[in-house]
Amino acid sequence: MTTTKPRTSPTTSANMSYEMFEVEARAFFALSQDLLDEWELKISPDECQIYLSRKIHNKNEISTEYHIIYSVAFGVPTLYFRRFSANGEILWDYDCVPYGAGGVTQMPHPFFQTPFYQLHPCHTEKWMKEIFSNATAEKKYTNYLVTWLSFIAPHVGLNISEKYAL
Repeated sequence: MTTTKPRTSPTTSANMSYEMFEVEARAFFALSQDLLDEWELKISPDECQIYLSRKIHNKNEISTEYHIIYSVAFGVPTLYFRRFSANGEILWDYDCVPYGAGGVTQMPHPFFQTPFYQLHPCHTEKWMKEIFSNATAEKKYTNYLVTWLSFIAPHVGLNISEKYAL
């Protein structure tokens, strides 16, 4: 399957509309299918938004569930995650947050109202503005979701293949 890039020129916007989030989320999901990655494209229970979801099981018998959701308030994607032990118990101590990631808070999931950690989106626009100003100066194609996820993923223990950026 060949995927099309949702942005045809360098972006200068540090935030995105929900419509652009949906375009890029669908493109990201299609690329994950091509790469045999395990991202899923899901729809919210009220059927008003789509989101990306991935579950990872590690060798320590701890599973991590990640959700990429559009933040209407901030106009940027937001990462929610939670960890489970082998018996399915949710792990809530701060020690389970990898690398002591700053800006991580416990929040109710916006669709399910269940507790998740959230990488707070308050600085995303600032980070993305700086990243995109460099990309624009170099006239490089930039996919917002791939760029954003590549920037934040290491801080929450999520590995993303460099093949997403090719």
